[in-house]
Amino acid sequence: TGPLKNPEKWDFDTTGELKDLVVNTSHLPAPFSMTGGKFKLNPDKIVFTDFQTRFLDASLQVSGTLYDYQRGFEKAELDFSGRVTPKDVQWLSDFLAMEHSIQVRSPIRVSKAHLSWRKGAETTFKGDLAMLNGPEISLDVFRNSQELRINNLVIHDEISHAAIGLDLKGQR
Repeated sequence: TGPLKNPEKWDFDTTGELKDLVVNTSHLPAPFSMTGGKFKLNPDKIVFTDFQTRFLDASLQVSGTLYDYQRGFEKAELDFSGRVTPKDVQWLSDFLAMEHSIQVRSPIRVSKAHLSWRKGAETTFKGDLAMLNGPEISLDVFRNSQELRINNLVIHDEISHAAIGLDLKGQR
């Protein structure tokens, strides 16, 4: 319900299931496709579950919540697993207006990942990464405008194991 010419004042609550959806828009550098997943949509947020997605070169299973989408996505909470490439990581960093402090050079298998992002405020990431023909990485990191905090970073392969924690404040 709500005035037709003012969608921001609409009141609704809908659920559904998507199958074989392709979104092609000038806001994205390539089509975004979903082969399946469930969603719940209301004026404040979009909640989605088990979306099987493809974008650029990435193939991910994603569940999460996008908040304040009518104002341009103010916050996101995402759980995902799958495969990403350096091109995908670069695009996401640009989209989230994050500095490019990490260079990815090979495809990455992602599992048990959780990304929490608030526009202009903070980003956290927890997850397991495995590089193609390379090490496995477990990462728990927090970043805002004043701080980069690596709560836990574990890197291991068949011959080595390293763990680190780090807190950098005011390093911008």
